[in-house]
Amino acid sequence: MREIPPAIRNSRFLEQIDVTSMLYCLAVLWPIIAFGAVRPFGVSAACLGMVALGLAVLLTKGVARNTMPPLLAAGVLLLVSEAWAVYQARPDWFLFVGANRPTISIQPSDSLYSVQVFSFPALAFVVGLLVLREDVKARFAMHFLMMAAAAIIMLAAAFFISDPGYILSFHKTAYFDSFTATLVNRNNAGTLIGAVVLLILRQFWSSCRSIRAFDLFQAVFFWKMEKRREVLKALFYGILLSGHIVALFLTKSRGAIFCTLLGFVVLVSFLFWMRQKRRYSGSAFVVRICFGATALFVLILTAFLLVGERVAMRTAIMGARDPRLCVMPGLLRTLKEYFWVGSGAGTFQMAFAPNREPECGLLYVWEKAHNTYLQNWIEFGVLAPCLTIILLGGLIMSFVWAIRTLARQRSYPALGLALVILMASNSAVDFPVEIPGISGFVAAILAMVTVICKAQFTTNATSERSSLPQHI
Repeated sequence: MREIPPAIRNSRFLEQIDVTSMLYCLAVLWPIIAFGAVRPFGVSAACLGMVALGLAVLLTKGVARNTMPPLLAAGVLLLVSEAWAVYQARPDWFLFVGANRPTISIQPSDSLYSVQVFSFPALAFVVGLLVLREDVKARFAMHFLMMAAAAIIMLAAAFFISDPGYILSFHKTAYFDSFTATLVNRNNAGTLIGAVVLLILRQFWSSCRSIRAFDLFQAVFFWKMEKRREVLKALFYGILLSGHIVALFLTKSRGAIFCTLLGFVVLVSFLFWMRQKRRYSGSAFVVRICFGATALFVLILTAFLLVGERVAMRTAIMGARDPRLCVMPGLLRTLKEYFWVGSGAGTFQMAFAPNREPECGLLYVWEKAHNTYLQNWIEFGVLAPCLTIILLGGLIMSFVWAIRTLARQRSYPALGLALVILMASNSAVDFPVEIPGISGFVAAILAMVTVICKAQFTTNATSERSSLPQHI
């Protein structure tokens, strides 16, 4: 029997493979396989599994002290959202509400059902903080999720290449010419692939820490490798990254491609700046930054040339008849009608129907506003923008603070910031946050980033205290 290598046997790697971590990763991955968990059974099963796992860990292990602040913040936001959604529906048994009083929600049953839809990403974040309480365990889980999601996407891509009319082994109902991974909508699929692209990019950058660009050049063109293991690892992640970029373009989603490019630029900028600042100073640092900025500009220009022709053609064909632009006056009228208290969680379809413009066509049911911020405001009222500002502001400020404060592992908060930018920008033109499979996956990654940042901050603070002179 082959002996386990000492590098693995002596490390903490094997200690991180526990049952709860694997169950958590499977609970995050299953909604992606189940077509994003957009159906009632899928989202209900995902929420029940996440709640059961969270309660089991809470009762057996409790809460880690370093993750208590973000856990409390996420819990408060979740409880406020759920309480308002239930109050909008106001069933007969609700506290201080009589049986004959009218409800705020125009469809109370949809409001009660939608609670689990927007609760799943919050549950994924909270349970992630409970399960992954150490930075080593969080890094292992992140790598596992990245590789598993990449395998799912590549498998779906193989099915798409063999027969574009199928999602895995199921018949498609729309977007026959576009790659949708395991989802129905190509825009949401592009967002999921974009998130995986950012994960692989961070891993690829980390694998290139001990090698030079010239080493990769020699390995690719001359198969000459001085650091064989490091070079092969970097080549693997580089090929995986290239494959997912191709898959992203196969979705043909303009919003997902441009938002992924935005997150890509943010992540690369932070990673390049931090590495060059650590290695160089003075004029050498300025020269490196100028060179990197030029290379990044060329990359952005190339991306625009690749997708610009399609965007221009689609804009010229659709023009002002783009459905999202056509329905905007009706959306604004709906917002004005339900500005303060909302129409009820999950009731956008019914609230918007009377205000829909006839000239925009009446063939299809407009189920989503294709703008999460506007739709949430219509459904939840003025509470929605307040909670959104608190959530996005808190995430961005915490990740920026971690990038500036931490001495190590700063690529993880940079990844978290890029993911927040990807999701926030794409939510203005599509609805990825409203797909439990996507929002749960991203929330799980953000939970892992939070655990890593908190652990590193605790380590730094302990080191600083131990370095102070001790007086007896």
